[in-house]
This record gives sequence, C-alpha cells and structure tokens, in this order.
Amino acid sequence: MKRTIIVFDLDGTLNQTHLFAVAAHNIALKKMGFPETDLETVMPTVGSPWSEFVPAIAKGIKKEDMPRYLQLLDEANKEAIDGNAAPYDGVPDLLRKLRADGLLTGVCTNAKRPYIEPVLKGIGVESLIDYTQGLEDGLPNKGLTLRKLIATAGAERAIMVGDTLYDKKAADDNGIPFIGCRYGYRPAEMEGLPYVADTPADIYPLVRSLLSGNE
Repeated sequence: MKRTIIVFDLDGTLNQTHLFAVAAHNIALKKMGFPETDLETVMPTVGSPWSEFVPAIAKGIKKEDMPRYLQLLDEANKEAIDGNAAPYDGVPDLLRKLRADGLLTGVCTNAKRPYIEPVLKGIGVESLIDYTQGLEDGLPNKGLTLRKLIATAGAERAIMVGDTLYDKKAADDNGIPFIGCRYGYRPAEMEGLPYVADTPADIYPLVRSLLSGNE
C-alpha cells in the first residue's frame, strides 16, 4: 500500500473554534486597548491567515502592532481553550478508523505552531495526529505548508479535508483530492464540490472511495 496521509484543516474541520475564540480575542483586545468583539465578527475570519483576521478584529490596528497582538492571542488561547475546547462530534472516532486502516493523519492550518498544539490537546486528539504544519517564515500560504507536510511525512499520496476555499486551493496547488466539510464555518464555499461531508462521520467513506482501486 502506498504511504498515504489524510490531511485536515484544524478550525471548522476538527475543532469547534467558536467555543473559545471570541473569549480569547477579547482578552487580547482588552490588553491592547481595543473594543471587545463578538461571534458575528470573529467567525467569518476563522481559517484566514493572521494578516487578514487581525485587522478584521482589532480594527484600526497598526501593522507594527500585529505581532504583539498575535503574542497576546496565543497566550489568551491557552487560557480560553482550557475546559472549553471540543472536537466536532465523531472526529476522534474518524481519526482512529483512519489510523486503524494504516493511514497517516496530519493537520495543515493557517495558524502558527503555538496555537496548533494547545488546540489538539484541548480537543483530545493530540495522540491521533501524526504530523502538523502551520504557517511559518518562508511558507506564506497554505499550498506551501501542505506541500511541506506531505514531504515531511514521506507520503506518496494525500487527501486534504477542510471547510474553506483556502483548503480547496491548497489541495489544488498540490494536485490532490479535496473533501469539503459543509458542517464547518463556511458551508457556502463547499457547495457544488464533488466530495462534501455534512458530518465528520461522512468523511471516512469518502476517503475510502477516493482511495479505492489505488491501494
């Protein structure tokens, strides 16, 4: 069997981000003297790179102040995640089934590493993910982060699973299949795609169908 990795976006795919995101942003906003935000403002930004979500939430922030905001947000996320974070129903079972089939699992996200590890631990799936990759210097977009993750895993074949067009473009940039998660935060972006999951449980049969005949 070819070495295969199933790569997941994090927020809106594995993680119910809305359970802690607003609280975390409000902690960081307060420390920097910005007005508090709300769910309606935060949720459309989930999955975006920091260069897009920070000015959308900390309105009027100067470019040179963004790194400070991100540092405060990383600290606030750790506080807000504790006791509040949760995976979507069925995610742990899905990851176990994939690994039982001999498939690798990965997370590719527009977030940075200080966010990834606390979230995976907070939602209880840290031990079920083999590889993780976020944005970092020299990897300014999700297509490149996905490429690095696949290479690091030594995978000969991969499938990307996510809930935004950022995820779809990353899959397209790497020439791999994409499964869209309509249960995530941007369901309208998933309409009309050939492979769409309405629940995490729907992902497993789609993976098996895409891999069928190519073992």
